[in-house]
Amino acid sequence: MVRQHLLQTIFVLWLIVNTTRGHNMSYRVVTWAFWSLSVFKAAAMVAEFLVGRSNDVASRRRMGVEVIARYMEIEESLAAGDQPANPRTMKGYKYIFHGEATVAPMSRDGDILAQISSGKSVVTIDRVYPWIDDQVGYSEVEKDLARDICLAFTLYKLLKLRLYGYIHAAAGSQKAKDLIFARAFPGGYRLQQQLDDEYMAPPKMNYWEDNLGEYVLLEGFNHRPWVWNLLSWLTLCLVEPRRQGQKRGRTKHLTREVSGAVLLSFKSSSGRLTNGISTLRRHGLSSRLGWACTFPNLTDQILVWHVVTTRCDWASGRGRSRRDDDHQNRLVARRLSNYCAYLVAFVPEMLPDPSYIAQQIFDTTVQQARDHFDGCRTTSSVLARLQEIQDKERCVSSTIIEKAALLGGQLRMAMDNEERLWQMLAEFWAEFILFLAPSDNVDIHVEMLGAGGEFMTHLWALVYNAGILTRPDGGASV
Repeated sequence: MVRQHLLQTIFVLWLIVNTTRGHNMSYRVVTWAFWSLSVFKAAAMVAEFLVGRSNDVASRRRMGVEVIARYMEIEESLAAGDQPANPRTMKGYKYIFHGEATVAPMSRDGDILAQISSGKSVVTIDRVYPWIDDQVGYSEVEKDLARDICLAFTLYKLLKLRLYGYIHAAAGSQKAKDLIFARAFPGGYRLQQQLDDEYMAPPKMNYWEDNLGEYVLLEGFNHRPWVWNLLSWLTLCLVEPRRQGQKRGRTKHLTREVSGAVLLSFKSSSGRLTNGISTLRRHGLSSRLGWACTFPNLTDQILVWHVVTTRCDWASGRGRSRRDDDHQNRLVARRLSNYCAYLVAFVPEMLPDPSYIAQQIFDTTVQQARDHFDGCRTTSSVLARLQEIQDKERCVSSTIIEKAALLGGQLRMAMDNEERLWQMLAEFWAEFILFLAPSDNVDIHVEMLGAGGEFMTHLWALVYNAGILTRPDGGASV
């Protein structure tokens, strides 16, 4: 129909060009008006056709996701005969790998089961792994890579449930956790490779460049972005204005040490997320420093521990380290601390607190830092001022900076050497950033994927595929 109308429009144009000579003005006006109407009608038909096809594609995609969502509600019963589940062989994991498009969603879950039983079957991951094992002519390394790619595609389908607003049917199950801990932590895996391949999307959607944003409050609090805001004013706010103190640091590469520390923390926790208090308990510090994990907002805790970590880093002397382990732990603590502060300053929507509260806390802390560090122009002068605040020995500190000064002093007194200090801080931040990862704000993760991706999105997908959708209240473990 669209093609026919386009041909008709072209033919009318040919008639106009070849037959209007010698006719009066009224005839030509009517002819051109008729042709213009044909053009507009053709354009409308083309637009309707394209929108219709787009809606059809979107409808088919949603239908496939609906099938997976409802299939996962009965997956446990389908796998009942294959217990106990084995996440290394995928026995007992009847997660859909392919074929959901062959199953039409109906009003009852039993209808889906009936369709699968009647021959409209889907291919599940527990059938894919044995097929890979039976292939000849391939090394075990190549087969293991094939297994991971197939599992990646399967987990991607489960992640789409979250993107479309469905609830993960395996949320909170030990079976889901066992799968992630067994397959997501083989020896030598880097987090960025694992998450790129298994949790986000097929290669065409992999935009992430393995970088971490960075913000250092003690360096950026005095920043006044008048040039940037002038640009925002000149572009009628097409360029988003910056707030006071928003001085973005250079992005840093996500190193193997940092990603490995987070993975190790997640594995050692068995999926029981805590806000750093577990680290304090392991190091015998919870009785003295536990108060610093009980703030009313997690944004407060991020900024307090961030200032403490920066202070320890500056006091230790940049680039100076006696041991490789010391250097590695220091790198992990500093990078994760600065990244969490970056999220507060630039992407607060990715954090648990409502974004307007996180922004308010950030703005208030910037002003507090300006008041406390008025006249400080060097690192040493900032450290000296923190020491002065600490020496006042306030039992109840009112500002983020004062709380950080008090905590920093208590931490230094509790740690007997640099090595133990940085080990504790590295473990704390690796534990804490995982605690921040669960989120209901799917839109911000989708938005940031289009802008290059965020490390927090990968952690969000990691804990989601382990069946962890929420964090416990008060820092208690899941």
